[in-house]
Amino acid sequence: NLLEVTAHKTSAFYTEKILKRLRMLFESTCLSKEMNKQNERYDKRIEKLRVSYCNTSQIYPDAVDLKLELTLNEVGNEISDLQQLYRYFLNFQKNLATAFWYRTQVVYRFYQIVRDAAQQRYIIHFYLTFNRSLYSDSLGYCNDIRERWLKVTGYMGTCMCPEENHQHASL
Repeated sequence: NLLEVTAHKTSAFYTEKILKRLRMLFESTCLSKEMNKQNERYDKRIEKLRVSYCNTSQIYPDAVDLKLELTLNEVGNEISDLQQLYRYFLNFQKNLATAFWYRTQVVYRFYQIVRDAAQQRYIIHFYLTFNRSLYSDSLGYCNDIRERWLKVTGYMGTCMCPEENHQHASL
């Protein structure tokens, strides 16, 4: 009985102590400055990507974009975290780089990992831009990409491909 009361008081004491420390951290200017630095780095990275994409648009004005969604099935989502998903994606990129069509036809690539709160999972938006003069049917690319994603994820991956290609748009 005494042990339970002491444990309860101890947990309440440490919980309160942690909360006070968190309040101090969130109210401090250090956190605000660090978040501003992170935001500035992110903004610079996005601007660099935008410029790179614009340059690609000038070189390949009639390029074709292929947009895909890579994620894990229900079992994969249960046993994998964001870091594991990212490791799968890095292995996928290495695997994809071995494909002749990828090395010769893709002129721009971009990915973004987003959280789908409704389905409690992460999705990788994967964009490829192709030189139109070398481009063939999107179904062949999608099938190859899907097979490669499945293999690197231990057959826990899913790949959603669009039904049709989209004309490359300049920013």
